[in-house]
Amino acid sequence: MKGLFSLALAISFYLRLGASALMGQALNAEPDPNPTGNTGALKTQIETGGSYDAHSGNSTRIVPDLHLPGGLGIYGLDFTRYWNSLPIDHDNPDAANPSDFGASPWSHSWGWSAVYGEQLPEGVPGCNCENNTYTTSITITFPDGRVMKFKIARFGPTQFGPGDPRFGPPYSPSEIQLWTAPPAAGNHDHLGGMAADGSEFWLDLADGGAVHFVGDGVTDSQGYTWWSYQAIEVFDPHGLRTDLSYNSNGHLYRVEQEGGRWLTITWGYPVAWSSEMITQVSSGGAAGSQSVSYTYSAGAVLSTVTYPDDPGARAERLRDLHLWTRYGYVRWTLYLRLAPAHR
Repeated sequence: MKGLFSLALAISFYLRLGASALMGQALNAEPDPNPTGNTGALKTQIETGGSYDAHSGNSTRIVPDLHLPGGLGIYGLDFTRYWNSLPIDHDNPDAANPSDFGASPWSHSWGWSAVYGEQLPEGVPGCNCENNTYTTSITITFPDGRVMKFKIARFGPTQFGPGDPRFGPPYSPSEIQLWTAPPAAGNHDHLGGMAADGSEFWLDLADGGAVHFVGDGVTDSQGYTWWSYQAIEVFDPHGLRTDLSYNSNGHLYRVEQEGGRWLTITWGYPVAWSSEMITQVSSGGAAGSQSVSYTYSAGAVLSTVTYPDDPGARAERLRDLHLWTRYGYVRWTLYLRLAPAHR
C-alpha cells in the first residue's frame, strides 16, 4: 500500500513537471475576482451623477473630442478621451497609467499598451516554502482603462526532474495555446497568434475585431532579455484596417484608416515636464479637416481643450481632476462632481 502511495505521488510530481499544458491550465483556472482591474467595467456602472463603479469606487468620464461623420467600419476614426478617478495601475503595476496628456489621468481611443512581465516563485501561505512557479505575463491596457493580464507558468527543478525555470520565449506549441486562455471566464477577449520567438501576437476582441502587437527583445550586458511591444494595426470585425505609427520617442503620431483618411497627433512640451504631451489632434484626407488643441497648466495638468472649428462655442475646462470636472459653455456652466480618487 505504501509503495502504491509513493508511486502515485511520484506520478503526480511528474505530471506537474512534464505537462506544461496542464500546469498552465491549473494556474490560469484560478478565478480573478476583478479581471479587468479597478478601472474596468465588467460590472454594472451606476449612472447617477455621472458614472462610477460601486465595487471599486472608480468614476469615469468619456469626452468625444473629434467626431468624423461617415467614418468607415464599426470603429470609425473618432478621437475620444477617457478619464478614470483610480490610477489604472492601482492593483497591477504592469498596467500602463496614462501619460499622453501629461500628469492628467486621461487616456484616448487609440492608445493601446502591452507590458511584458515576469514573476519569480512566491511563498506559499502556511508553509516555509515557495510555489516553484515562474510566470511570464503580458498585461494589456485598453484605451478606456480596462486591464487584462495573460500569463503562462513554468515550474522549476525538483527531486524528480530539472523543470523549466525560465521566462519568456521561445514558447512551445502547448505554451502558445495557453496564451489564448482568458484571465477569467467572464472575459471574451483573448491573445492569439503568439509567435514562438515572442516577436508578435494578436489581441482578439470579443466583438470580432483584433489588435496586432509587435515587439523587440532588448538584451543587456548580463544576457537578460526584456520585451517591449507596440500596437501597429487595428482591425474592426469586418476586417477594415487602421494603421498606427509612432515617432522616435515611441509616441503615437498618426492613425490612418483604409480609404485615405487619418488623424495626426502633435506632441510637444508646452510646460516643463519630463516627457512629451499631446498638444493637438487633427484630421486629414477623406476625413476632412478638423482639429482640437490642448492647453496645460503648471504641473503638466490638462486645463483647457479648444475646438477651433467653432471658436468660443465649446471649451472644456478641467479643475482638480480628483474631485471636479467643470465644463464651460457660452450660455451655461455645468458642474459635475466626481467621486474622489482612493488613496
